[in-house]
Amino acid sequence: MFGFVAQCWILRRRIGGIAGRALLVSVVQITLASVIMGVIVALVSRGVGAGIGDGRPAVLVNLAVSIPVGAAVFYGVCRGLKVAELEMAGRALFSPARAWFSRQRAKI
Repeated sequence: MFGFVAQCWILRRRIGGIAGRALLVSVVQITLASVIMGVIVALVSRGVGAGIGDGRPAVLVNLAVSIPVGAAVFYGVCRGLKVAELEMAGRALFSPARAWFSRQRAKI
């Protein structure tokens, strides 16, 4: 944590600012979304575990349910909180796939 703060301070001095307030708002929003996601995933995991047991197949089913639920909750909460970085992350993740599909469609 100290290293992060020190690097932010040095970077801010070198480039003349890093939009500290906006960065803090994003960190708080993303932390809140993460906490909500963690609570919901824990509840879902506990419910799935209680319903199907704790053997190896049950653990795989639990993961297959909990991970998508967690991703959906995190996305939904971030979208609800209007996290600015959400759109940038979506473009970074899905732009290569869109470009690939566009090239494939052009070949047809």
